[in-house]
This record gives sequence, structure tokens and C-alpha cells, in this order.
Amino acid sequence: HDCRSLFDVELDLDSVRSCLRRTVARTPDPVVVRLTVCDPRLALAHPGMQAAPRLLVTTRPAPPPTLPPLHVQARRYVREEPEIKHVGLYGTIRQKRIAQREGFDDALLVGGDGRVLEGTTWNIGFFDGAKVVWPYGAILDGVRELVTKI
Repeated sequence: HDCRSLFDVELDLDSVRSCLRRTVARTPDPVVVRLTVCDPRLALAHPGMQAAPRLLVTTRPAPPPTLPPLHVQARRYVREEPEIKHVGLYGTIRQKRIAQREGFDDALLVGGDGRVLEGTTWNIGFFDGAKVVWPYGAILDGVRELVTKI
């Protein structure tokens, strides 16, 4: 969906799976694998040209299975195109920086109506004892669908 929205082409899911398998097979320790779909040929002067997306693979050590609680600051901010996973992180990282400079671990983003949306680079849901209750607002549907199925 996101590749089609950004580049007007379908993502080759077999290539993605193959790339993930190769990366994980080469890595003995638990890692977080990030696949970024990009087209380095697209220039600022001609972003409308026909895209030929490629995969950029990065890894980092996996965090511990249980993370400590976060002390977050609510900040009014809505990501650009929040339904699409993209690399435009300036605004969210800026919100996290401001929160950290004010003594918090991170920022919890809220919309103009004051409703909770998401974290800067993480999602939030609330367990009501039976199911996960998601924020009301635009966030990545894939995350909602994945956690709901678990």
C-alpha cells in the first residue's frame, strides 16, 4: 500500500521476504531489521519521474524484551501522511528532542483536538482487559491490524 502510494508501483513482496531471510541468516544475535523502500534516482527537480524502488536494509541490536516505563510529555503534533510509513522524521524527532530537553524520555503525540495519537517512533494502545483500544486518529493501519491479530 505504502509503496503504491509513494511510488505508484507495487512492492515485490517475494524480494522483501528473500532480503529479510538473507539478513537474518547472516546475523547471529537478535536484531531489528529495517527495510526502507527508496529510489535514489529520484531527484528533487524531477520527483514525478517513473520510480524504480529499491530496498535499503539496516540493522541494529534488538532491545531487551522488557523495556522500562517511559516518562512521556504530551505534545501537539500530527505526522505528515500518518497512514503511510515514511522516512520524514524531522517533526517527530524534534518533538522528542524538546521533550527530552524538558526532562522526559519521549513525547506522546496528540492531535489538535487533544486526543492521543502515537509516540514519536512508536505506537500506543490501551488494554481494557479484553482487547487493545487504539487511539482515535490517523496512524499506521498495519500496526493496528498486526497487534489485533496477535
